Amino acid sequence: MSRSLHLRGARRLARLLLVAAPLALTACGDADQTARTIAQWRARQARIDPPQLWSIQVVGEARNGRPVLICADREVRSGFTSVIPASGPVHCAREVATTPQAPSSTYRCLLSGTEYAVSSIVSGDRGRDFQTDSTIVRTDGAPVYARTLRFRRLGDCPAGWKVGDTTNQAGEHLSGAVERP
Repeated sequence: MSRSLHLRGARRLARLLLVAAPLALTACGDADQTARTIAQWRARQARIDPPQLWSIQVVGEARNGRPVLICADREVRSGFTSVIPASGPVHCAREVATTPQAPSSTYRCLLSGTEYAVSSIVSGDRGRDFQTDSTIVRTDGAPVYARTLRFRRLGDCPAGWKVGDTTNQAGEHLSGAVERP
């Protein structure tokens, strides 16, 4: 039991160092070195957890469109299960997280002086086929957004696609449409 706890702690530390070491090194270097370090880290991560092609489709609306396809790595997939209100480049600043853990998240946030309540409920297998039911409501009661999205993993990304490449609803390939932080 003690050995098991020790090994789990060591694994957690190793994962933390995988993320923290490149970030710490980038703080000491110039912008070019930072970009190279991030690119190297992402290349290593792609070998461990290769990007996959996912289908994203709106569910339950009268005009169901064609699914959008996206080549996503773990970093991009982490955004599949939450919704964040925004106005242009300004994102809603979280104030209170009431249920920050899976399978749902509920929080309040402030955007341009208006408070919003945000909720996302996830059901299904997050690694293969799941859906999110998301709502955004102004705290004065005015609804802003309600949508159910279905996410399905289809397999490997097509040859020549990079993480962040997508299709639009017409099926046209859009290179680099989704940017990672």
